[in-house]
Amino acid sequence: MIAVTKEVPFTPSWHEGTENAPVYLLRVGTVAERAALEAELAGDYRCGSVYNFDLVAAFIEGVNHLLADNPGREELVTLAEGERSGETLAPADKARLITAREIVAEHWPPYAVLAARHERRSAIAPLVTFRRFCIGWQNVEGAFEKGLDGLVTLAAMADLPDLDIRAAGSHAYALLYAGSQAGNLPAPSKSDDGRKTSISGARSPAVGKSVASATRKTRASRSRRGRGAS
Repeated sequence: MIAVTKEVPFTPSWHEGTENAPVYLLRVGTVAERAALEAELAGDYRCGSVYNFDLVAAFIEGVNHLLADNPGREELVTLAEGERSGETLAPADKARLITAREIVAEHWPPYAVLAARHERRSAIAPLVTFRRFCIGWQNVEGAFEKGLDGLVTLAAMADLPDLDIRAAGSHAYALLYAGSQAGNLPAPSKSDDGRKTSISGARSPAVGKSVASATRKTRASRSRRGRGAS
């Protein structure tokens, strides 16, 4: 359990070791403030908590429905469950899951709704959390400023690097739960390429044909025996 302190300095990992690295000063919120934040995210922004096991369960449900008679169904389910349990997948298997998720999101509304909410939360939650719990910064261009509502102003944040805001906001969120639910708000990588779940805008000619085609392509190039650490 992280001890509750009045001020926690935070420097994004990609700035560590550099001269005059930026430091964001974060306040640890109370249980009441944590609840208020979650209510704001779920109510005002329609991005309540989405856990990985919920996403995987909805994806598997969609695969079982859309691929009921397809021989690639069980293999996709196995890959999804393996990834959820922390198994390292080969690049071809990762690509296969990405393609399958796009198709399932297009044709299976329960998964599409969760995936869309997950994307909104990943984009909005760090910003909202940063505004609530950042109480200052050092070695950063621009003056720190709070509005009458007690939140860091958008004007003051305008010149901050987006990745810094995401990282600091994610860290402030983790502090609210003392790390117990940090996984509910993914921290960004330096290239911000960690979130690849998306809803494809392209229309497929037919559900069965689209998903079956995706599974056949990967089955021809990679067998189950190819799964493993890349």
